[in-house]
Amino acid sequence: GNGVDLPLAANIAMPAAKPGLRLLFVGRLDPHHKGLDLLIEACALASHRLRVARASIAVHGPSIAGSAQALQRLAHERGLDDLLRVKGPVYGEDKARAYAAVDLFLHTSRFEGHPMAVLEALSYGLPCLLTPGTNMADEVVAAGAGWRAEPTPQGIAGALVAAVEARQRRLRVEHLDGVDQVGLHELVQRGLAQVAAHRVERVGDVDDPALVVDPLARLPRRRPFRDALGHVQADDVHALRRLHFLPHD
Repeated sequence: GNGVDLPLAANIAMPAAKPGLRLLFVGRLDPHHKGLDLLIEACALASHRLRVARASIAVHGPSIAGSAQALQRLAHERGLDDLLRVKGPVYGEDKARAYAAVDLFLHTSRFEGHPMAVLEALSYGLPCLLTPGTNMADEVVAAGAGWRAEPTPQGIAGALVAAVEARQRRLRVEHLDGVDQVGLHELVQRGLAQVAAHRVERVGDVDDPALVVDPLARLPRRRPFRDALGHVQADDVHALRRLHFLPHD
């Protein structure tokens, strides 16, 4: 299995912390393998809801035999020039900044082994929208860390709409300074309790426990997410920001 180095707490993503909805794919621009044709068709089906949500989708990766141009051309034909841009690959600090700047990670592969990009996205605290072909969709959903989409344009579009609706349902946190601290504490506790029963202790077969990605450990180096539920601090705004964007029953 694969593993990743956890990013510094200061570099963790802040999903839903800003207006709009930023979505990201990182990987080889292989349309069939990575399901990027499905993703573009799904974005076309869900385009109205995505525009209402002020969404933007960045597709990063190395082109394969002109695939970047072919994908951008397909997006143009589907009227998505204002929503989706196919860009070049990102590495190192540029990739870290890309993960940290978005709200939702997309991986709509038809087949995979154990995709590093999904592990990296989870390590940055990003909710993920995944197809079964990633081999991680069920674990991510069980952890309350994202959405599972059937590998069809309709299935992926439905999951995109679900993510948009989840964002709209969540408590807005732009003005948390005025929230009653007791109420905030109860909200954090309730949100953690919703997903604690499905906590993912391991993702794949990682030999080194230090490299295990725990989707609930959004800030792996901050004590509030490492303590038991009763020790979560009421003023852990970072915890609440992540919880308020994730799906729940």
